[in-house]
Amino acid sequence: MGLFKLFRKKKNKTKLTKRDPGRKVRELVSKGDSLYKLGRYEEALSFFNKALRLNPNIADAWNKKGVILYKLARHQEALNCYEKALRLNPNYAECFYNKGNLLVEFGRHRDAVSCYEEALRLNPKLADAWREKGIALRTLGRYQDAVFCYDEALRLNPNDAETWRSKGAVLGRLGHHEQALECYDKALEIDPKFAPAWHDKGFALYCLKRYDEALKCAEEVLKIKSDDDLALKFRQMVLTELKR
Repeated sequence: MGLFKLFRKKKNKTKLTKRDPGRKVRELVSKGDSLYKLGRYEEALSFFNKALRLNPNIADAWNKKGVILYKLARHQEALNCYEKALRLNPNYAECFYNKGNLLVEFGRHRDAVSCYEEALRLNPKLADAWREKGIALRTLGRYQDAVFCYDEALRLNPNDAETWRSKGAVLGRLGHHEQALECYDKALEIDPKFAPAWHDKGFALYCLKRYDEALKCAEEVLKIKSDDDLALKFRQMVLTELKR
């Protein structure tokens, strides 16, 4: 009787697996997600590989595998994963965003802009996509378009220090140094230890010939990172001006 019950239990378990074949895949994807969040990328990758061997038609798994490969600097493999994800789900906004970020690494800024635009067509509330589109446009020299993108990103997420800093950099390129300073101050209000914003603020002040204040910005960078080569050179440049 005991053997019969054991046999029946195993049989029922087999039926349950057959009834829900996606359960194992979901478990593998979930485990991969957890390992990714812990920064254990190689281990996470192995779980996504197992999941995709069982079911190669999961767009989300291909996208997440692509993100991991991107983190591991295996860029061409990551691109292949994003393209597979988008073949399975052509309306996958997050994947278009991820693909855009990867294309920037390849120096394909125009193609990256196209991906960000597609992501934003599908989901206009992706603040990060607005910001990264702005950065790509800045690289292409389309400064006014970049400012528009940063404004959209900040409308959605006004507490993003990187976007404030990026907007300031573009305004500086346009010669609007006073406006740029306002952006850097916003960035530093959000993150007082944001060294790139201190550096850019210092350069804006330097352009305005406000050398004492520029020097203070260089010192702030060096408080954060004492061997910052750019800040050391900038400080020397400012000191030279102050001695004239």
